[in-house]
Amino acid sequence: MAGSPHGLDFTVVRLPRVLGEGHQLRDTADVLVSVVDACIASGAYPTLTLTEEVTTARAAARAILGLLPESAGPAEPGRGITVVHGEQVSDTELLGGYALDELEVTEWKRTLDQSNWARMNPRRWSVVDAWVSLGMQWGGRRYTEYLAEAPTIALGLDHVAELSASPPSIRSLLAQDFLSRRKTLADGPAGALVDSPVGFVNGHATKTSASAAAASRRR
Repeated sequence: MAGSPHGLDFTVVRLPRVLGEGHQLRDTADVLVSVVDACIASGAYPTLTLTEEVTTARAAARAILGLLPESAGPAEPGRGITVVHGEQVSDTELLGGYALDELEVTEWKRTLDQSNWARMNPRRWSVVDAWVSLGMQWGGRRYTEYLAEAPTIALGLDHVAELSASPPSIRSLLAQDFLSRRKTLADGPAGALVDSPVGFVNGHATKTSASAAAASRRR
């Protein structure tokens, strides 16, 4: 696009983090879903200062389709970029709803590496491992500051637009995944919740006694 003649029309859509529907999260290795799963399993969450925007595939698709001429969008792409916005999610606030103990990131990761969850969920563990490693490279910088160090190419944009793709509650969406996996516990160790000391009341983490946890597993 950067080297094209001015006659080449295009549009670029920049997406936030995009999650599937509730029933699709069970087998996903998305980093946010994987970290939530790890927090539930360990009963602890890492100390973070990260806020990101999250939406769902359905909400993003609905918003993007609204850009088409058939939906009263512009007749031509217009050599521009459209930034899609989702729900602002504070990782500390979100993850704190799934575990009780807050740990420094390296301590949390070390505990996770030695857990049954890491052995039972190698795909999700590898995603979390890469996520933590990338975060170490950032240092105290924001992600945009980290990216600013990479080489860039001017695209010759004529305009930048913003588009809202507000999803249903991200916390509620993740809770659907938690509940669907919890129903499978009676069939054997199919998820991270088997050894978890954490239960949930109104979507927030609570301590569970050993007997209550055992009864939950039997159910």
